[in-house]
Amino acid sequence: MGYNNRLIILTEVFSPAIQTAALTKQPDGTRRGVVFLGLCVGLILCGVVRSSVTTRLDSFTIDEAWHIVAGVSYVRTGDFRLNPEHPPLTKLWVGAAFPVKDFELPPFRPILDKFDERTFTSEALYLNNDPDFVQARARVAMLTLHAPLLLAFALATRRVLGDVIAVAALAFLVIDPTVHGAGHDRPTGRRDH
Repeated sequence: MGYNNRLIILTEVFSPAIQTAALTKQPDGTRRGVVFLGLCVGLILCGVVRSSVTTRLDSFTIDEAWHIVAGVSYVRTGDFRLNPEHPPLTKLWVGAAFPVKDFELPPFRPILDKFDERTFTSEALYLNNDPDFVQARARVAMLTLHAPLLLAFALATRRVLGDVIAVAALAFLVIDPTVHGAGHDRPTGRRDH
C-alpha cells in the first residue's frame, strides 16, 4: 500500500475526530476574532475622540481652506481646476460633506495665477461661509474617512502579521502625535481671527 493510500485511509478513519476538533476550536477562533475586532474598534474610537478633543481649537493650516473649497468645487461642478497639485480623494470626500445649503461656492472667475487661486478659495471660505462651521464639518468628514481606513489597516496587518502585531501597530497609529496631527490635516481647522 502506497503512502497516498495510507493517508487517504487515515483521513477517513480519523475524519470524525478531526471534524470534532475543528468544531471545538471554532468558537475559540471566533472568540479571538471578536476580541480582535473589539480591540480595534475600541482603539479607533479612542483615537477619534482624542483627535476631536485635542484638535478642536486648532486653527486652519495655511492650505486647508484651499483644499476644502477645491473639494466642494470638485463635487459640485466636476471641475478640477482649483488646487490640482494634490490628489483629489480627501478633497472629494470633504466636498461631499457640504450640501449646497451648507456651503456657498461662488461662481468661477478667470484665475490668473496661484496667488489669485488662493485669494479666490480664501474669500470663498472666509467671506462667503462660516469658517467655524466649515472647520467642524470638515473635521467630522475626515474622521469618518480615517476610522474605516484604520480598521482596514488593522485587518490587513492581522492577515499578514497576526493579531498582536496588528493591534500594536494600530495602537501606535492612534497615539502617535505625527499621525494624530495629520488625521485632521487637509482639510480642517479653525480660524484664529
